[in-house]
Amino acid sequence: MNAEGATSTSPELLLRVRQYIPEFTRPDGSRNIRGIAKTFGLSRATIARYLLKIDAEDAQAAQLNYTPDIDGIEEIKPRVRVRAYNVSVTKDLPVRRMVAIGDLHLKPGMDFEHMRWIGRYVAETRPDNVLQI
Repeated sequence: MNAEGATSTSPELLLRVRQYIPEFTRPDGSRNIRGIAKTFGLSRATIARYLLKIDAEDAQAAQLNYTPDIDGIEEIKPRVRVRAYNVSVTKDLPVRRMVAIGDLHLKPGMDFEHMRWIGRYVAETRPDNVLQI
């Protein structure tokens, strides 16, 4: 018995149950607990508890092995300065941020999902001007 007074599950038994999970997983992703219980000669409640332990171990392993693709990466966005022909005229003007969108080549019946992406980017960056060529 452990500190809480319950018996601990052997890692070998959990490994054996883990090996049977794919065989007893239905096409919709649910598990046939009754079939696993019958195979091992254990109660359904015991198998359900084992499956919860296995799922918790898998979630913990996934958390430890997680490497984000882009989450938390903050790159410094480059600033582009265009030199004006007459510096004396433009030196007092504020710097303006702009998003330039190239030719979209839209046709009737096309999917406009990319416009939603552009809209989200514009809403996120909040530029001073948006230019669509």
